[in-house]
Amino acid sequence: MKILLVTFQFAPYNIVGSVRVGKMAKALRDFGHDVRVLTAAPLEYPETMPLEIPAERVMQTPWWNVNKPLYWLARRMGRASASETYTPATSGTGRVRSLSLLARALTNFPDGQMGWYLPALRAGRAIMRGWKPDLVLSSAPPFTGHMIARRLAKDAKVPWIADFRDLFSENPYTIRPTWRLNFDRWLERRILRDAAACVTISEPLAKSLRVHNRPVEVILNGYDPADLPKTAPVPSDTAPVTILYTGTIYPGRRDPSPLFEAVATLGPLRDRIQLAFCGQDLRGVQAAAAKHGVLDRLKLIPTMPYRAALQAQAEADVLLLLLWNHPDEVGVLPAKLFEYIGAGRPILALGLETGSAADIIRSRDMGVVANDPAAIAKQLRSWVEEKTLTSRIAGPAPEAKNGLSRVDQFRKLDNFLRSFVPTVS
Repeated sequence: MKILLVTFQFAPYNIVGSVRVGKMAKALRDFGHDVRVLTAAPLEYPETMPLEIPAERVMQTPWWNVNKPLYWLARRMGRASASETYTPATSGTGRVRSLSLLARALTNFPDGQMGWYLPALRAGRAIMRGWKPDLVLSSAPPFTGHMIARRLAKDAKVPWIADFRDLFSENPYTIRPTWRLNFDRWLERRILRDAAACVTISEPLAKSLRVHNRPVEVILNGYDPADLPKTAPVPSDTAPVTILYTGTIYPGRRDPSPLFEAVATLGPLRDRIQLAFCGQDLRGVQAAAAKHGVLDRLKLIPTMPYRAALQAQAEADVLLLLLWNHPDEVGVLPAKLFEYIGAGRPILALGLETGSAADIIRSRDMGVVANDPAAIAKQLRSWVEEKTLTSRIAGPAPEAKNGLSRVDQFRKLDNFLRSFVPTVS
């Protein structure tokens, strides 16, 4: 089957969206499909993500960021966001933040990547002049990618499948006025009338998408066994227990403070804990650590290449997962969770204790989900004692990973896609 994959984020740009879609393209090729990728460049992210399909199968197109004037103004006023691509507007305070939110609401239709629409449409049509897909598959955010895929699928008269890594109109991380929320709901209904089906990452998100009366398949992110480090860490009973976080901090939403508060109560044992945070945007981490008196236990690490981050995860004693402690987080299953599962280390999850992520961690005995500093402190003492006695904290049982690999999940996707083009092998 010939598949045109439309995605704003793709390798080599090291951003979480590139991981799912890059692995998706690789898996579909491995399953025998002819996959072409339509994506955007340049993006302001490190170019450290490995490209796992032939470069000639990837068409990069330019794009115009409609929010550039806002970023220029924010820099002039000393309030620039760390990201100038797709990030819900949560940074800044006071008048600057209010003006930024209003400007985005008035100009981002459907998002700040709308300037990709026409270049991508021209490039997609050029691809299809010599190669007609049997199916168009798009992954979002940003939602502009779905609009491009919808138009290209109409041109080619083939089915279009929309993959939602996050929701669009019902995304709890997007701040907008009520009138704009209503507009986004209308736009989503209108666009998805032409979708043959939707794909998403969890059952709660699938439930939200089923209001559009389209088939919805849940395809988890999964981990790739081929990416797992080949070298084992050297055990040490004297080294501190390293708790590693890799990713982005969302101030006010995903908060490490309960962990910092727990470490502060450990007395002399606090010196046996190392809190390592690695990422491009770690706003507020130092301030939170200082507030709780554990700044001396904090280590900030610059963004690593993708596979180096996986190596660091495998070498850590415990992996920290941050979730928003809010009912809207119930269906969120971060891709980071599956990297952690692949690493085979215990997971300490802070945030919502009843959502999809917490269910996986608990049901498969992969670690601890807690927000109470006293409960976290108790677990930290247990890990310190275990490392002192055994030199290496035990990870989850190997069978805990069953069914969670990328191959397992994308085999489901393969079968789902084939059901819409049954006459093509």
